[in-house]
Amino acid sequence: MSRDHHHHHDDHADASLPVEYSGGYVQQPGSVLRKSAGWVSFGIVFNVLNTIVFGTLVPKILEDITSNHDTIFANMTFITTIISAITLPFIGSILDQLNLVKTCLLFSEYAGILFTFAILSLKIMPSSVQVSMFQVFYIFGMFFLRVGVMNNNAILAYFPADRRVSLSLLSNFTGFSVNFAGLLALTFLPPDYLNPIQWVGIFSFIVLIVSPLTFWQPNLLAPPPSIYPAPAPSGRSENSGELERERLVNEERSPRSSPPFRTVLYLSFMRIVNTLKLVPSDSQHRAAFLFLFAYLFFCAASATFTVFLSTFFLKIYSLSFQEEAALNLYFKISMLCGILIGFLYERVTKGRVSDYLTLSFHNVLFIAGNLGLYLVIYFGQSRDLAYMSSFLIGGTYGWNVSISRGMMSKLIPKGKSSEFMALYSTFTYVGIALVSFIYRELISNGINANVLPLMLAACVLPSYIFLILVYREQKSRQEQQQ
Repeated sequence: MSRDHHHHHDDHADASLPVEYSGGYVQQPGSVLRKSAGWVSFGIVFNVLNTIVFGTLVPKILEDITSNHDTIFANMTFITTIISAITLPFIGSILDQLNLVKTCLLFSEYAGILFTFAILSLKIMPSSVQVSMFQVFYIFGMFFLRVGVMNNNAILAYFPADRRVSLSLLSNFTGFSVNFAGLLALTFLPPDYLNPIQWVGIFSFIVLIVSPLTFWQPNLLAPPPSIYPAPAPSGRSENSGELERERLVNEERSPRSSPPFRTVLYLSFMRIVNTLKLVPSDSQHRAAFLFLFAYLFFCAASATFTVFLSTFFLKIYSLSFQEEAALNLYFKISMLCGILIGFLYERVTKGRVSDYLTLSFHNVLFIAGNLGLYLVIYFGQSRDLAYMSSFLIGGTYGWNVSISRGMMSKLIPKGKSSEFMALYSTFTYVGIALVSFIYRELISNGINANVLPLMLAACVLPSYIFLILVYREQKSRQEQQQ
């Protein structure tokens, strides 16, 4: 379908015809503005719960109920990321088959809100079970929110390709702005005004009010029969790799030919296996996987920094509750500034600068920020200089996560949005789990906590190799198409 046809449906609904997007699905008609608002609204829900509740309030609640709060927080993060990494690809594959992306998003969103509300019950629990139940609430709440993020990212692929990066930037900017307001309240209201558990109730209620907007997200009809290109007759293929690619694509095009006793779960497993088999022979699958590995190393570093932001500075500087809230507020400001710079950058360059070059520049800034933070702490310089380094890290992360998500949505093979966005999430969580595990082992064996930024700077370096490979793969594919 041409770009002109996309623009023809940009700002109004067509009452008679559905709209086909590059994700390979036929979308129900409706206002693009309304659908965009529905997509952006989930960013508000997730950012408030992920950053304010689970990132700022949870460490403080743990500190109040147990002396071993830093190790418990690391363990909860590790368990949640491992569970997410293992299950999300299968969940995504199932959703692609059953066309339940939006349904699963809404279910996981409200399940995450429910477990967040459950934290309020700690006030009436005996102290002997508080820590155990708190870990249960955290693990289940974060897991369902991550399932929701996977679905929300998958739906991004259903919007026109030229809008995805801007929509991703807008979503992050809106979510971070709401976070900013919340962290502002935590920072400047008197510390005895409300305790952390009461704040959890307030922010949970806020996202409950916002959550109905997510029902405006695009709702999709069944995939059209032509999602996957019909393979050429076998006589036209001259090598076994091309034959294998055609066979696998044809197998995915004909799910009804599978024996009836196969369960959806088994079919999901086979879809993932076929996806992996297509990587050596199909350039689009190969480019997507190369980008996943490039993103793995940067996101493992940047996301781990955000996860351990509060606990790291609590360990180094023994922050009070208000100081911790101020730190998260400051970091959120840096991310907002990064997104604003990203908006201006997109407006000025208008796509003329390669996304690969932009991502490489992000990596340079991230490495510089982490090395600066390490040196400031190592030489015992002021906390203000440490905050300045964190500002550079946060700005880079806020900009990069929007660009990366938009770029990934452009590389996804047709009809596999949930599956590949699940892999996108899985690579993120595997990276976080590995780096969190290494960091936890280091500090438990007596290594100083200030080693974290040095670890993260080194973690970014391999991403350059994969960025070069995916760039060469895409360039070769474009030349072949010409």
